[in-house]
Amino acid sequence: KIVTLKKETMSKSKRYSNIIGWKNNPKNKRYKIMEDYFDNVNTEKKAYFLGLLYADGSNNDKQICISLAVDDKGILEQFCHELYKDDSPLRYVRSNDDNHSDIASLTICNKHIVNILSKAGMIRSKTRKLRYPKNLNPSLHNHFIRGYFDGDGSIMNLFSIDKRRGNYIKRERWVFSIVGTDPFLKTIVQIMKDDYSINIKNKLYNTSSKFCKELKVSNKKSLLKIYGMLYNGATAYMERKRIKWDLFISKIRAGDLKIKKDYSQYKWITFDKARNKWKVMYRNRNLGRFNTEDIALKMIMRIAKCESWQLLKE
Repeated sequence: KIVTLKKETMSKSKRYSNIIGWKNNPKNKRYKIMEDYFDNVNTEKKAYFLGLLYADGSNNDKQICISLAVDDKGILEQFCHELYKDDSPLRYVRSNDDNHSDIASLTICNKHIVNILSKAGMIRSKTRKLRYPKNLNPSLHNHFIRGYFDGDGSIMNLFSIDKRRGNYIKRERWVFSIVGTDPFLKTIVQIMKDDYSINIKNKLYNTSSKFCKELKVSNKKSLLKIYGMLYNGATAYMERKRIKWDLFISKIRAGDLKIKKDYSQYKWITFDKARNKWKVMYRNRNLGRFNTEDIALKMIMRIAKCESWQLLKE
């Protein structure tokens, strides 16, 4: 059944004009909802869906709305199964614009849930004022962050052409990113460091919005840790982004993506993380910094006149 939207119910633009509903879905139907669902966020799924609402939800003090691309409808269907006892008010909206996909939309019209989520931090105009929830159980941080990542995050593989010694080499780089307010992202960085031993540079990049920043991570070791943090014990997640993460992991295991070493088995060679080079200190003499460990080792061998590399091992 296709229902045409009224003019006053149209969104900011006229991209979406039709709601695709069900045959037996009368107007103003009431749905049985678990209104105490977010009263105590004590499970993985509650923390995940709270994070998803933080990212893609909106609160106008009367109702909670969330819309996703129709390809990601599975996660909204899972949310409805958690929140509603019988059927659900999930709607599918058809796009008139080829540049925009159809969407799945959920509207929660329950005053108690609206008040609880407002107190939790999902407030009106949250784009400018978003803060990390204060009373969230530390064991649920990763699930909340995964939900927020599925809404306002991405994992991308970027390709570039590097010309060295006359040869063109295609290089692949993976980037994890999350968009949010400055205080919100700084709290996530601190949680990653304290709870999951993920040390990343607390550098936030500007976006097209003056209220939002972007956190980016491209170090492969950090990405592996972030993957473990996000999906350890996860049962609720956006399938599309999980597939992209699994592709990254498969390339690491297959050796298509190599993780650069940052330590050496030789006592006179150390890795300078600030300059991303191998530093050689031989008998209190600084012999310089080199691009690879092998070049640094050959420099020591030439000076020390060692016959075997084994003499240099600790």
